[in-house]
Amino acid sequence: MPGTGVPWRAGGNSAPLLTGSLASVECGLEGVLDGGDHAIVLGRVTGLAVHRDGPPLRYFRRSYGSLPGPPGLPSSSMSSSMAAARSRSEA
Repeated sequence: MPGTGVPWRAGGNSAPLLTGSLASVECGLEGVLDGGDHAIVLGRVTGLAVHRDGPPLRYFRRSYGSLPGPPGLPSSSMSSSMAAARSRSEA
């Protein structure tokens, strides 16, 4: 994002998409609900993309790491899952 030194490009709705990410999800604001001491933001998915295969990132107890994929599931299955989600969001 500008001024942060993090490489990015503008997505279809001008939101920043981080370079090197496994996938991206773009949303438009659909609504905001009162969640008591916080707001619950609802978004309508406008774009999905798989940029490359790899294990997902996790954040736990103040550190980052990766998670293994499900046993017996080839990494390309993640791409097909994203494609299925994309087709459902476009319907």
